[in-house]
Amino acid sequence: MRKMLIIFLPVCLLILAACGAKTANTVTPESYAPPVSAEPSEQVQSTPSAETEPAEEVDIMHILTQAKTTQYTTGEAVAEEDIETILLAGLNSPSAVNYQPWHFSVITNTELLSELGEEVLKVYEYGTYAERFNLWNAHTAILISADESPYNADFDCGLAAEAMSITAQYLGYGTKFLAHPNIVLNGENKEYYKEVFEIPDNYTAVAILLIGVPENSADAVSSASVREPFSEKVSFID
Repeated sequence: MRKMLIIFLPVCLLILAACGAKTANTVTPESYAPPVSAEPSEQVQSTPSAETEPAEEVDIMHILTQAKTTQYTTGEAVAEEDIETILLAGLNSPSAVNYQPWHFSVITNTELLSELGEEVLKVYEYGTYAERFNLWNAHTAILISADESPYNADFDCGLAAEAMSITAQYLGYGTKFLAHPNIVLNGENKEYYKEVFEIPDNYTAVAILLIGVPENSADAVSSASVREPFSEKVSFID
């Protein structure tokens, strides 16, 4: 009997692991990636694993409760496999009636980002703000657009944006959200920006998520804006 248990238990564990491998409603690299040619090619890149882990152990609870906006970056590139992992977090975010009202434009063209930044400067007066981590020196930006969903599309897009931000920070990157470029993206030159950033028809820009390698010369904690006290922002109804 003992010998039978020793053989039987590992087999059960393997079956359970196989059964819990994937969820039917989850977007995976396999479900959205274009088909790969049957001919071997050195150019083909592997898709990221759902179990991608950062090089160093990261405390996810610290990210959720203590992480600050990154203002400065080194200018290093964000790895393509990490960008795909970040996007998967957004694509699998909660959505009312599973409407998925979002579209993500991944922008690594620094000339276009700089051009957009200059147009934003014509509308707002930032002073020294232009030198901080933003459109003028971002390496990677994800432009999040929402369609005309009747199910509060902006809220769903906000959930997707936060999921992508948390994932990027877990992978070791710094992030920053920008909403002020919307006045330009959705302004009189809206059709031009919809074309260059490949925003679908009936979609409107909601926010931009900037992602980059943090530049550690600035103390993000001491330079961060002061948050309001817990007691002033939270109510408990017994």
